[in-house]
Amino acid sequence: AAGLPSRRDPASKAIVQAPPPGPAGPRMLKDLEVVARAGSYAVCVPQDVDVGRLRELEREFVVDHADMLKAEPWHGMQTPADWCGLVNVILEEGASQQAIRSILRCQTPGHRTLACVHMRGGVVSKIVGYVHVFRDGDFLDVSHLKVEHTHQGKGLGGLLIAGAARMALLGKWETKKMRLVVLQRNERAVQLYSKLGFADTSTSQKRVR
Repeated sequence: AAGLPSRRDPASKAIVQAPPPGPAGPRMLKDLEVVARAGSYAVCVPQDVDVGRLRELEREFVVDHADMLKAEPWHGMQTPADWCGLVNVILEEGASQQAIRSILRCQTPGHRTLACVHMRGGVVSKIVGYVHVFRDGDFLDVSHLKVEHTHQGKGLGGLLIAGAARMALLGKWETKKMRLVVLQRNERAVQLYSKLGFADTSTSQKRVR
């Protein structure tokens, strides 16, 4: 995450302007492990070649939260590291990509990341969102959920949640409940989770500089 007023703010460049991910090449949906599907979108298990794109979306996830809080008096005092810490994202590019790669290879116990892909004629066109979950005892915790802006409003948040639940079921994680943390300012996300049946169980505060 980043400490910047907007994507055009010079400070935000440390978050948004990373080397663009290299092309993954054409892939057929039938070659991927799909856990949920709706229309021209599918939730699947990403591959090593997707690390760069997932990191790009992760950076946008941070900036989204920075933009949400731009009216706060302390907003301008935050650094990219502060914003990353707010949403539990690694700032350093190499370390972040290595962490993502480790999760995709199932080398980080209890953690999984799923990608939402847009398809055209059975061919994967682009990764347009992701969800990161981890197992905490009986709980399946949703750590990150991000959908690219141009694909929002199409039910993909719910599709990613469904994919995460199915992945846990197929993996025999034996979790009993799903839980997540969302900023109260993120009204769109709050409405989505309420619609999906999530209930508000507690409120917490996170310190900022």
